[in-house]
Amino acid sequence: MERKSAPTFDGRKVSPVKSDTQLGDVEAYDLSSQKEKIEDFLPTLQVINKRCSQLLHHGISSLFRTDVAIHFSHIDAMQISEYQAAEFQPDLTYTYSCKSLRCSGFMAMESPLLVALVDIFYGGTGETGAELKDELSTAEIRIFKQLLEVASEKQAQAWSAVAEFKAELSDNYNTPISTLFHSDTETVLVSEFIMQVGEHSSRLHMVVPYQALEPIKDDIQAFKVIEQDPCWKKNMLLGLLEVPLELSAHLCEFDLSLNDVLRLAPGQIIQTDIPQQLTMKVAGIPGFIVEPCTVRDNMGIKIVENILTPPEDNRTLE
Repeated sequence: MERKSAPTFDGRKVSPVKSDTQLGDVEAYDLSSQKEKIEDFLPTLQVINKRCSQLLHHGISSLFRTDVAIHFSHIDAMQISEYQAAEFQPDLTYTYSCKSLRCSGFMAMESPLLVALVDIFYGGTGETGAELKDELSTAEIRIFKQLLEVASEKQAQAWSAVAEFKAELSDNYNTPISTLFHSDTETVLVSEFIMQVGEHSSRLHMVVPYQALEPIKDDIQAFKVIEQDPCWKKNMLLGLLEVPLELSAHLCEFDLSLNDVLRLAPGQIIQTDIPQQLTMKVAGIPGFIVEPCTVRDNMGIKIVENILTPPEDNRTLE
């Protein structure tokens, strides 16, 4: 039976949707679905955001001199009107502009975490239980901006293997995000990170317009995972070097008749000749020429020749 290939539109896979129209075997497809737009980008965007969360952990923990656990949750595509209408979205927003991608976006976080971080910044434990007032104080705005400056710096580092993405924060934290978009139907990509300090858990959103990624979509799709971390290859090789391998050397082999085998008993000694040189195998592959020897009354083997790898390839990692 011939297998059906997934339908595509403009190079993207699309999924069938339910339709009230009775058209027999005809399937309906929602070409306006926001999630379909990022399907081809999703693997790369997930790698970038996971790398970003690692960088954020170190950067923000260093800023506040305490461990701030951060992990990437998910990325979603939606219309900006959907984002604004959704319940329980982070209540603090800060807009930014990105000249390299010619776009504007925003970051958002929840106020309880900012209260905890402000307390920690000034030597407290972060367990205040206090709530933000209607307007942020000068100190709270300053710390909020410092946190997001670290976030934008680490975001740029995470994106550096794909494209230049340097976000410059606006002067005012309370700029309405509605002023950034020409239409309520514009699609945005929302990357959600979970930040935790002690008992406080909060969401951090990094929001970028989908249209900003259109010009670089070929670069995103061509992105290689290995490029997301310059140390990735070295770390992988170091991990491989720790894998345990079985080394074995065949000392002797001889033939006995069945009659002699049946006469064997405990205490009997079988005389045999042990070769002067043996082949030692590494995981079943011949690797070294060795010689039997004794070391402090213990039997050992002495390496004579390496036949596993050429000398020029037998070097340590730099």
